[in-house]
Amino acid sequence: MNPQSSLVGMPKSSLLRIPLEVLVYIASYLTTSEYGALRLACRRIENDLFDSFAKEFFIKRQFMISEFSLQALVDISMSRLGPYLKYLIISLERPTPRYSDPNLHPGSFPTIRDALNYHIFYEECLNHQALITTGQDLELLIQAFHNLPALETVSLRDFSRDGRYRDGRDGLWHAYGAPTFLKQTGRKFVQPDFFHPIGDIVAVDSTPFICHTFWIMLQALGKTKEMHSSPRFEVILRQSHLPDIAFKIPRYLEPTILPVIENLKALFLDVGRHTYHSLVITDEGDCQSNAAFLLGTFLSKTKSLEHLRLNFRGGRAQETQDILQWLAHVPKSDGALQFPVTANYVADADSVQRLFPKLPQTPEFPHLQQLDLGMFTIELPLLVDIFKRYKASLRKFSLHKVSFSSPPDTDTTGPVNLWPRFFRQITEHGFTLTAVHLSFLTQVYGIAKFPVEFRDPGQSPTAGIRSTKGWTGTDWERNSHDFIKSMFIDWHGEDELWLDYTSESTEDLD
Repeated sequence: MNPQSSLVGMPKSSLLRIPLEVLVYIASYLTTSEYGALRLACRRIENDLFDSFAKEFFIKRQFMISEFSLQALVDISMSRLGPYLKYLIISLERPTPRYSDPNLHPGSFPTIRDALNYHIFYEECLNHQALITTGQDLELLIQAFHNLPALETVSLRDFSRDGRYRDGRDGLWHAYGAPTFLKQTGRKFVQPDFFHPIGDIVAVDSTPFICHTFWIMLQALGKTKEMHSSPRFEVILRQSHLPDIAFKIPRYLEPTILPVIENLKALFLDVGRHTYHSLVITDEGDCQSNAAFLLGTFLSKTKSLEHLRLNFRGGRAQETQDILQWLAHVPKSDGALQFPVTANYVADADSVQRLFPKLPQTPEFPHLQQLDLGMFTIELPLLVDIFKRYKASLRKFSLHKVSFSSPPDTDTTGPVNLWPRFFRQITEHGFTLTAVHLSFLTQVYGIAKFPVEFRDPGQSPTAGIRSTKGWTGTDWERNSHDFIKSMFIDWHGEDELWLDYTSESTEDLD
């Protein structure tokens, strides 16, 4: 039965006699289509349910860089729904041709409808390219941001997550317009994927588009900074990462973007393999290749941060090491470039050195309360140094898919679980913590990574094993003992993860 016809057919007085709180409670059990039918029953019910409807469906919305999606965002911002939108997601999906498309001809389509579907798809590919080439995407974002007074968080993503419970288990949180496009063309928008081939989809270099989207989001915030003075900016990517060249802010954009960066309260970044390694001059006067230069220059401007999250997706070990050493303000111990000692070089050394950039100073981050790090292998002392640097203000931290490398002496002494040692040092340094969250930690030993397991003291090894653990409270020192005792590594188990020495990265890409 059509839910709309059954609801509309009810006497209006029956629905209107129901108290609003009860009506909202009943509506919470309806599917999205049933809920829409209820709202259409009459104008008064639509008005009564509008606030709860807007809070559920429009506080957080996802759009993409397409004309119809961004225009919908503008229309929403100018409607009575605009004041509700607090969390805006921009998706990286876009129309992408297939290798077989250039060979299409009228006989390639079973029906005229199939030919029309392809025509709509082809038109959208052209429209998308024109949108980003002419700068109209930025203009639409600026127009929308001007009309979103409650906007707090702007997020860049490359995935669709599970939808509302109303939409069922198979429901996905799509960018606005994506389901309609699929119906019209039979094709999905394609997200960038740096790690897996996508069948017949043309392998388009997504790096310029990711950088472009990152920049226009910052520009739109900069053009509307009088309304959004201290936003949260989140880059949450699963199948790609933010290229390092995205952190090279062009000089002509600095007046617009730098004020935004300087006032960010929260910043999430998923970074990965670097495209360029900058040559920099260290404080000691050495010329070094350092992967931290572009990201470090960007982060050095974020002096108001209260929450920083960094995930390293598929980066080379030395690149990640450069950034982590910079974050801890630990000088890089090697990598100095040896130039030929010739008369010409010696004569020009002083003048030429001044032309190289210097690695920026690591900021103090005086307001940093939460630091989340993930997806890298590190030595224990360096991780301790990172947290010690921000001890004065740090209250929360999380570690996700972080692995300790074992010290060289374990080759003779046998494996030692370094994670309890790390947390003992954190406790000894007197951190004032209120929350700790750990997930999927490992430790390298030999040619394998061994997972850290969490179980309550006294439990058998097979009972209650978890890969995640969290703690919240006000007295870390008192509670740290039980927290540390819950961490185990089964060195003789069968769950070790073999390191892949055929690639330059040993990090999980999930």
